[in-house]
Amino acid sequence: MRLISIIALVLVIVVGWFVIVPMVAPDVTEKTVVRDAQVFLGDTCATANQSEFALTLYEGALSANATDPVILKKKGAMLIKCGRATEAETVYQQILSQDPNDVTALVKTGDSLASKG
Repeated sequence: MRLISIIALVLVIVVGWFVIVPMVAPDVTEKTVVRDAQVFLGDTCATANQSEFALTLYEGALSANATDPVILKKKGAMLIKCGRATEAETVYQQILSQDPNDVTALVKTGDSLASKG
């Protein structure tokens, strides 16, 4: 009886994941879950002053959507922390090419220019 219960539970989980979740949340895919996990871990690393590792995680998250402005801003901030202002400026220019009125990107572009001296 116990084995049947376990098999039934596994079946419910599998059916839920492959049938119910796509109907309820069609945008949730393995790719988006991995992207969100990378961003979360990147934020955690950034908080712990692990800027290079955070940058690596943000770059991985961008592989799912290279134009995501939120992740691009996080990447730009880490590039500035890592002393790579020229690269950060390029990232902020990429954001501004999508939205020329993005205030954060405008300010951070100025920060990246100022940090270059």
